[in-house]
Amino acid sequence: AEFHIPGEVAAFTKRLWADKTFYEVFLSNTLLDKDISIGEWVPQDDGSHVRDVKSLHPSKVSFPGLPSHAESYKTQRMEVSSGRSQRLTIVETNTFKGIPMCDYFTVCTIWNVCSASVQTDASSPLAPAPHCLVHISLEITFHKSTWLKGTIESNTKSELQEVCSLWRDSAEKWLSAEVDR
Repeated sequence: AEFHIPGEVAAFTKRLWADKTFYEVFLSNTLLDKDISIGEWVPQDDGSHVRDVKSLHPSKVSFPGLPSHAESYKTQRMEVSSGRSQRLTIVETNTFKGIPMCDYFTVCTIWNVCSASVQTDASSPLAPAPHCLVHISLEITFHKSTWLKGTIESNTKSELQEVCSLWRDSAEKWLSAEVDR
């Protein structure tokens, strides 16, 4: 996924990632996760920060004997580089319990956020408004061989595209509501 969010990278980082409030609201109200636990960011020796996120995530597949929610365990690593052009990188590793073949794979999403300028109105003489260019990529690591690899990859990619779209919409609403406060 790739999209723009209004504002500077520092504000994006502070309002949407450093403070866990937005992420918790997104998980509970938008994705309908339950029993959410978001740890504090812990500084690492390499300058990055790490936190753990646990929740019960609704299963996309309904089948007799399967639980309605899968246990989701995420480790998020955040790195902010400063300098002329500030950049944010979030690497999120997600493992699951309670769904078939969950021990066969790990899902990793990589968020790269950098500064961008967007002309909001072509007829306006004003300078382009600061925005963040958000690029999200996906890596699926298989720990065991399975003939369902293609299905798992396809379903994971499809769900991530939906989640990214929902995240973008939620982030824009959150940031504009913050301005109105």
